[in-house]
Amino acid sequence: MPADPIAIDPKLSLADLEATIGQQEEILGALLTIDNDGAVTLCTFDEEHDPVDGQLVTLQIVPIEGFATPADQDLVCEGDAFVNGQLVHVAAFRARDAGAVPEPVPAAPAESLLDKALRIAVRVNEIDGQTPYRLSFAALGKSGGSFGFMQGDLAAGQPIVTDTFRQVLAAAGIPDDNITARLSAHVTGDPLSDAERAQVNAALDSSEGRRLVDAMDESILSDALNSLQTCVTTAAAAGRTIEPVARIYMLLWINMTGPPSVLLDWLRGNAVTLTRTVPAPGAVVSVADIENYLLASQYFTEHPRTFAHLRQSVKAGADVLRLSDPVVDEPTPPSSPPAPAGAGPERLSAAPGISLNATQAIQQLVAIVGEATRSLPADYSLVVTSTLRPNSRVAGTGGISRHATGEAIDVQIFDAQGQGIDNKGSDTTGLYTRLAIDAYHANDRLFPQRHGQLAWGGNFTTGPVDGPRDLMHFDYGGDRGRFGRLATLAQSESA
Repeated sequence: MPADPIAIDPKLSLADLEATIGQQEEILGALLTIDNDGAVTLCTFDEEHDPVDGQLVTLQIVPIEGFATPADQDLVCEGDAFVNGQLVHVAAFRARDAGAVPEPVPAAPAESLLDKALRIAVRVNEIDGQTPYRLSFAALGKSGGSFGFMQGDLAAGQPIVTDTFRQVLAAAGIPDDNITARLSAHVTGDPLSDAERAQVNAALDSSEGRRLVDAMDESILSDALNSLQTCVTTAAAAGRTIEPVARIYMLLWINMTGPPSVLLDWLRGNAVTLTRTVPAPGAVVSVADIENYLLASQYFTEHPRTFAHLRQSVKAGADVLRLSDPVVDEPTPPSSPPAPAGAGPERLSAAPGISLNATQAIQQLVAIVGEATRSLPADYSLVVTSTLRPNSRVAGTGGISRHATGEAIDVQIFDAQGQGIDNKGSDTTGLYTRLAIDAYHANDRLFPQRHGQLAWGGNFTTGPVDGPRDLMHFDYGGDRGRFGRLATLAQSESA
């Protein structure tokens, strides 16, 4: 019979993971399963059976489907495990008994792959490698305390979440003492004492707590998948199909917002009004279509930086399907300019003490400049050096700075060796000009309501009339400058 799962350090190399599992086989019995809980690798072992002839398992990192079993070995199990801190798909093999006949390993059907992709994506989006068996606090919207890989939110009014949490407390013998009520209100931080938090997290991470949380997660996931199926059938009834990766986006959105309504209207072929009008999708609902829809939502308009995480979560699921749609990395709605050649990952960070969320305008500026960093040379990066500066004034003129009103950011580009590239004066590398042009296009794509508002400091000086050009500066004070306009620069390049 299997023993309780053994937790294994997620930072181990593949060789060390194999050695650790081998040691446990010698102590507990033959390996049965490899899995994870989002934070560590979990393995179970058969206490009643030792490895045949003392042959311990060997491990390989393999694709999710279609991998070959080595000659003279049998597949013991496969699953997602942590190697060097990264979640990968691992297969365990054991040298075959000379007289044994191997059983064929069937390839996973397409639907099971999509199910796995959906499950992985929602897990990454909600907990991103953290354990599901502890409280977390999004501190956004009307959220309260949440737990589970589906992040059941106690403030969302879902009976199963409240019931599960109370059962976890009861199973651990913890008196409620208004704990549930405090976690069921909109909170911007943890309302529990250190002692209460430790007790609750220990209860969630106990054997019974894990069982209850897992059951809750499966129920919430099932409801979300049913809603996704409603989207698929609604689209089909209107003569539309939904691309697999677009379905992943929809599932994540459904889990964030609840059963769809406006989304269904859109899938029926109607233009819908969110923060702007979103045209109806075509016969095939693509990633670009659903991205355009989501970017128009109130949530992503108010929290634009979170969209990058959504994309990465979708990509984690898309990788399972082995789909290399470039739109997953750099999605572009139909009306937008194409992504720059060689576009890569977003490479933006903040200098110490700099807030990227001080105002909505700053969040949006950070979002568009972050998008623009995708066209920087390999291993180059960008640091936001200034955002909100209350009471600041423009050098040389004394006028109120856009930084004072929370409508401006300053940045600096760093090369592959970590050396800062001059962000005032002549743009000798052309990188700040390229960044500004790409930020202009990203602004029109992500925040069309901001069209014409974006200004780049390369078109004016740092303040004094004879001062250097302010290459570092972006603001929402309107496209302007005695050296030209950003729109003219962007349009002349694409002409």
